Amino acid sequence: MSSDHRKDVVAGGYTEREWLRFQLNEYDEWTESMRETNQTNVVGLHTTLFSLVAGVLCLLLSAVLTLDGSPDEFLYPTLFTTLLVLGIAAVLWVARRKG
Repeated sequence: MSSDHRKDVVAGGYTEREWLRFQLNEYDEWTESMRETNQTNVVGLHTTLFSLVAGVLCLLLSAVLTLDGSPDEFLYPTLFTTLLVLGIAAVLWVARRKG
Protein backbone atom coordinates (compact mmCIF):
# COMPACT_ATOMS: atom_id res chain seq x y z
CA MET A 1 0.00 0.00 0.00
CA SER A 2 1.64 3.22 -1.13
CA SER A 3 1.36 6.70 0.35
CA ASP A 4 -0.55 7.80 -2.77
CA HIS A 5 -3.15 5.12 -2.11
CA ARG A 6 -3.51 6.24 1.52
CA LYS A 7 -4.01 9.84 0.36
CA ASP A 8 -6.69 8.70 -2.13
CA VAL A 9 -8.52 6.78 0.61
CA VAL A 10 -8.44 9.76 2.97
CA ALA A 11 -9.58 12.11 0.21
CA GLY A 12 -12.49 9.77 -0.59
CA GLY A 13 -11.17 8.59 -3.94
CA TYR A 14 -12.56 5.08 -3.37
CA THR A 15 -15.90 3.72 -2.34
CA GLU A 16 -15.90 1.43 0.66
CA ARG A 17 -16.44 -1.59 -1.59
CA GLU A 18 -13.49 -0.61 -3.84
CA TRP A 19 -11.30 -0.04 -0.81
CA LEU A 20 -12.20 -3.43 0.71
CA ARG A 21 -11.54 -5.17 -2.61
CA PHE A 22 -8.18 -3.42 -2.86
CA GLN A 23 -7.34 -4.51 0.69
CA LEU A 24 -8.16 -8.14 -0.12
CA ASN A 25 -5.99 -8.01 -3.24
CA GLU A 26 -3.12 -6.54 -1.23
CA TYR A 27 -3.49 -9.25 1.42
CA ASP A 28 -3.42 -11.90 -1.30
CA GLU A 29 -0.19 -10.45 -2.72
CA TRP A 30 1.35 -10.20 0.74
CA THR A 31 0.37 -13.79 1.61
CA GLU A 32 1.91 -15.07 -1.63
CA SER A 33 5.07 -13.07 -0.98
CA MET A 34 5.37 -14.56 2.52
CA ARG A 35 4.81 -18.08 1.15
CA GLU A 36 7.64 -17.61 -1.35
CA THR A 37 9.89 -16.18 1.37
CA ASN A 38 9.16 -19.13 3.66
CA GLN A 39 9.90 -21.63 0.89
CA THR A 40 13.26 -19.96 0.36
CA ASN A 41 14.09 -19.78 4.07
CA VAL A 42 13.15 -23.39 4.81
CA VAL A 43 16.34 -24.59 3.07
CA GLY A 44 18.45 -22.44 5.38
CA LEU A 45 16.48 -23.59 8.41
CA HIS A 46 16.94 -27.28 7.60
CA THR A 47 20.64 -26.75 6.90
CA THR A 48 21.05 -25.01 10.24
CA LEU A 49 19.15 -27.71 12.12
CA PHE A 50 21.15 -30.48 10.45
CA SER A 51 24.41 -28.69 11.30
CA LEU A 52 23.27 -28.26 14.91
CA VAL A 53 22.40 -31.94 15.29
CA ALA A 54 25.67 -33.01 13.64
CA GLY A 55 27.65 -30.68 15.93
CA VAL A 56 25.95 -31.99 19.06
CA LEU A 57 26.52 -35.59 17.95
CA CYS A 58 30.20 -34.88 17.32
CA LEU A 59 30.51 -33.21 20.71
CA LEU A 60 28.86 -36.16 22.44
CA LEU A 61 31.03 -38.64 20.58
CA SER A 62 34.20 -36.75 21.46
CA ALA A 63 33.14 -36.61 25.12
CA VAL A 64 32.43 -40.33 25.17
CA LEU A 65 35.75 -41.19 23.54
CA THR A 66 37.77 -39.07 25.98
CA LEU A 67 36.21 -40.55 29.15
CA ASP A 68 38.08 -43.18 31.09
CA GLY A 69 36.49 -46.56 31.21
CA SER A 70 34.82 -48.80 28.73
CA PRO A 71 33.30 -46.98 25.76
CA ASP A 72 30.31 -49.33 25.99
CA GLU A 73 29.28 -47.70 29.29
CA PHE A 74 28.78 -44.36 27.56
CA LEU A 75 28.40 -45.10 23.88
CA TYR A 76 25.25 -47.21 24.01
CA PRO A 77 23.21 -44.81 26.18
CA THR A 78 24.38 -41.92 24.01
CA LEU A 79 23.44 -43.71 20.81
CA PHE A 80 20.09 -44.77 22.26
CA THR A 81 19.26 -41.21 23.34
CA THR A 82 20.37 -39.82 19.98
CA LEU A 83 18.27 -42.31 18.05
CA LEU A 84 15.30 -41.62 20.32
CA VAL A 85 15.54 -37.87 19.73
CA LEU A 86 15.95 -38.35 15.97
CA GLY A 87 12.99 -40.75 15.95
CA ILE A 88 10.78 -38.24 17.75
CA ALA A 89 11.91 -35.52 15.36
CA ALA A 90 11.09 -37.75 12.38
CA VAL A 91 7.62 -38.56 13.72
CA LEU A 92 6.91 -34.87 14.33
CA TRP A 93 8.16 -34.00 10.83
CA VAL A 94 5.94 -36.64 9.21
CA ALA A 95 2.93 -35.55 11.29
CA ARG A 96 3.50 -31.92 10.28
CA ARG A 97 3.76 -32.83 6.59
CA LYS A 98 0.43 -34.71 6.72
CA GLY A 99 -1.41 -32.00 8.67
